[in-house]
This record gives sequence, structure tokens and C-alpha cells, in this order.
Amino acid sequence: MADLAGLRAAAAGLGYPLALKAQSRDLPHKTEAGAVALGLRDEAALLAAWDAMHAALRTHAPAAVLQGVLVTPMAPPGVEIIVGGLFDPVFGAMVSVGAGGTATELYRDTAWRLAPVDAATAGAMLRELGCFPLLAGYRGAPAGDVAALAELVARVSALLHAAGGRIREIELNPVRVWPSGVGVLDALAVLA
Repeated sequence: MADLAGLRAAAAGLGYPLALKAQSRDLPHKTEAGAVALGLRDEAALLAAWDAMHAALRTHAPAAVLQGVLVTPMAPPGVEIIVGGLFDPVFGAMVSVGAGGTATELYRDTAWRLAPVDAATAGAMLRELGCFPLLAGYRGAPAGDVAALAELVARVSALLHAAGGRIREIELNPVRVWPSGVGVLDALAVLA
């Protein structure tokens, strides 16, 4: 959305609760710039978040070129994982998976492999993670769809491998894992 009329129309079509995310190539990490608003329950909250986001961007990222603001339904809760990878000049394409969300850098809980990997290898990567018990249903919580997550890791690894260095980095974070399926809530790719 580029304007308030479009924002209101999108919200009316989607229903609440909603999330807003600024869209800019200059904002690889939106949270720190105030460019994400979650759990917006009504139009008043939506409009206040719109104003706050634009004010935060003027303060924290004044040089950022804003392409628009994405408005989307809030995703259901689940385990947050990061799926990504890079092209290393020595080793080639490498894929990673780990604890995701805003705590990715804090936990540094990541498994790496040379790409491509199949779903079985991706599943083994998941089982190496310290956060794997969260995916397995820690303390009575429902287990996450580990097979769907492993398939996503395998597909990202195939993409990196097939790109042959044209993709320098890719990051899907967070990937929300539910009892049935997964959802990519944000993504970033850096091209060579």
C-alpha cells in the first residue's frame, strides 16, 4: 500500500488482526527500524501503526526508499525457524536452518550443509538444533510439521545450488511451523 485509501481498502478485504511491514530494499532488518507492526485489531490501531511506522522510518532510516507497506493477516502462532543459505566462493552453495525470529542472532542455533540436500538430510539438520524439542512438541505443545519444514529446507538448498552463485544470500525469517504446514513470514535475497 502506498496510501491510506489503499490501506483501508486492503484491511476491509482482509479482516483483522493484521500485520504491517514496510517494503524497502534499504531495510533488510525491519524490526530495528520500526518498520513492522503486528497484531493490529481494528482500524484505529492500523492507522496509528501506519503513522508510527512512517515517523520511525523518517527518524531511523531517513535514506530508505520506501516501495510501499505490505498489509497481511496475522499468521497463527507457531515455532519460528530461520531457513537460509549463501554462496561461498570456496565451498559453493550452502544451506542453513536454525532458531528463527528476532532471537536468531541471540541463540546462534544453526545447522549448515553443502547444497543441495534432500528432505531426509534436512530432517537430520533439524534434529541437530537445540531448539528441535520445540518442533517435536515440547512440554505438551503440539508437534510442528517437521516433514514440511524439511521439504522447505531442501527446496531452498536446490534453489541455491541451481542459481550457481547468482544468489549470494537468502534468508527466510521467520518461517512459522504449525502442526500442519509452514509459512514464510518474511524473506530476503541478495543477488550477485
